[in-house]
Amino acid sequence: MSTENYDNTEHNELAKSKRSLMVGFDGSAYQVAKMATDGTLLASTSQSTTSEQVIDADDTVQTYTWLDFGTTTERLSTLVYTSATVGSTVTDTFAYTLVGSSYRLDTITRVVT
Repeated sequence: MSTENYDNTEHNELAKSKRSLMVGFDGSAYQVAKMATDGTLLASTSQSTTSEQVIDADDTVQTYTWLDFGTTTERLSTLVYTSATVGSTVTDTFAYTLVGSSYRLDTITRVVT
């Protein structure tokens, strides 16, 4: 089992500074590219992750779980992607904080099994 947490802060700061490293998704492959300070591409690698394989599979089934379903504070609790072809499951769990009378999304945690 692996856990993937997404935080674009570091990526954004690198992209703003000297463009020394750029990370992003291109189709179903994870892209990592080293850039020179003038923006010239120095090297590029790609690696398909299990989570991307599950999400992109032709037989992927998505299952949603809701908190406070049918109310004004209804919100997504979990999103589960399952693929028999890949043989794995990806679960995104959403965590919220109550701020006044509304919920604010704090984190999304991805677990691949």
